[in-house]
Amino acid sequence: HRYVDPLPFCAWAHAVMDFRSMGRPIPPLSKLMSMAQLTKDQQRHLTQVFAALAAGVVLSAVGVWIHLRVLAIEPWVAGLASGLCMMGLSASKSNEINENKLAMFVGCVVLKGMAVGGLIDVVSQVHPGVLPTAFLGTLAVFSCFALSAMFAKRRSYLFLGGILASAGTYLMLIQLVNAFIIGSQLADNVILYGGLCLFLGYVLFDMQLILEQTSQGDKDVLRHAVTLYIDLVAIFIRLVVILTQNAQKKERKRR
Repeated sequence: HRYVDPLPFCAWAHAVMDFRSMGRPIPPLSKLMSMAQLTKDQQRHLTQVFAALAAGVVLSAVGVWIHLRVLAIEPWVAGLASGLCMMGLSASKSNEINENKLAMFVGCVVLKGMAVGGLIDVVSQVHPGVLPTAFLGTLAVFSCFALSAMFAKRRSYLFLGGILASAGTYLMLIQLVNAFIIGSQLADNVILYGGLCLFLGYVLFDMQLILEQTSQGDKDVLRHAVTLYIDLVAIFIRLVVILTQNAQKKERKRR
């Protein structure tokens, strides 16, 4: 069974969020190169963003439970519905949290949980120890990269945006060619590990983008939380697949 990496959706989701950010104020070069510590305003906003992100992770777990116990739907259907909720959330230009934005946020993360529920179900039956390891590993690497971006002496990670977008485009092209023409395991590995590196880079970029947008008055907690949520889930999925493949290789060697 070959795993199909949802890279196109994740990259498309980032493209949507980045496009919505294009209309926001662009920080001057002096701010991008600032070595100052986080302001009280930025600290307060990040606390709210991470609280919303944590709530999103819990709601995604609820979505996985719904998929396993209540209603199992096709992953692409749940993923598409999640993306539509995300687009609706990103379309808002207000910083206030109203009922509509909250409903779209909940729908986005719950439906995303339902989309990955099938993968979680298969892995839990074959290699149950992979899931907690992947979850803790995701938290560890996400925290390290986020802290690195938050306290970097130079805000130069923002320049990664163009590089990451180009890398994501090339990986998507490789995946499309591999899916319909080549069917190579080597290409699968390039997509898998390349996608992991891609979203680790996005953690650096998104964190600093959120900080600079906050300093310009853009304090949309739910939109910023969803931006980081995309990175977190993308990293988790890839770690689950990588650890599962490694466990399968160990089993073959034992035989």
